[in-house]
Amino acid sequence: MCPLLKGLILRAGCVALLASSIACASTQPPATSTPPPAELAVILYEASHSCQPQPASVNTADEPAPEPASELFVETVLLDVPVGTNISAANLSAIAQLPDVRLLGTPHIVGKAEQQTTAPMDQHLGALARPTLSQLSLVAKNAESNLHVLEFELGFSLPNADPAGTPELSRTSFVVQGRSDHVLLGSADSPGDPQRKIVAIIKVYPVRSQEDLRTHFECKMRLHQQALKQL
Repeated sequence: MCPLLKGLILRAGCVALLASSIACASTQPPATSTPPPAELAVILYEASHSCQPQPASVNTADEPAPEPASELFVETVLLDVPVGTNISAANLSAIAQLPDVRLLGTPHIVGKAEQQTTAPMDQHLGALARPTLSQLSLVAKNAESNLHVLEFELGFSLPNADPAGTPELSRTSFVVQGRSDHVLLGSADSPGDPQRKIVAIIKVYPVRSQEDLRTHFECKMRLHQQALKQL
């Protein structure tokens, strides 16, 4: 199956689960090589474009701001890149042309604010050539003025030469903060390789109803089609 089509199907299945308020992760296979530039370009195009509807008018004293959302939909793109790689939120498309960029996964999570949510990930057993993403958990907190604080913990299965062995697990964490529908960047040391680092491209959306999820899913499908037309 074409990787781009496979990614589309995974996203569709993921949002269906999100509609039932279940944490979901759309992940790539273990990173054994750099992804095709076209595949990564589509993912980055979606991440760099807005899915937040513009308000019809500015709130006034007679129009109070909406209550904080009880759930947050968090999109992530996790990359393994060489230390020193410069990544800008203003130009995500350039990442697809950088050398030796490894796509670790694209987990999508919906969870209640102030509670830890763990995304189901593939478990990796046996021989592994390099650190592979195995766990992801998130605590999303609402702050003032539509500001969100996101605390991530990533678990990696470390390289293992024994086909019958169980890889050792290593964890790393980072915190990002920002507003809804803005590109947020986080980074952490890559476990087992001081010459590389983990970069996270993150967007967060408040979820107040099932309609919010449906509208967001439709927007992501439009962005996906627009990205394919530009390749």
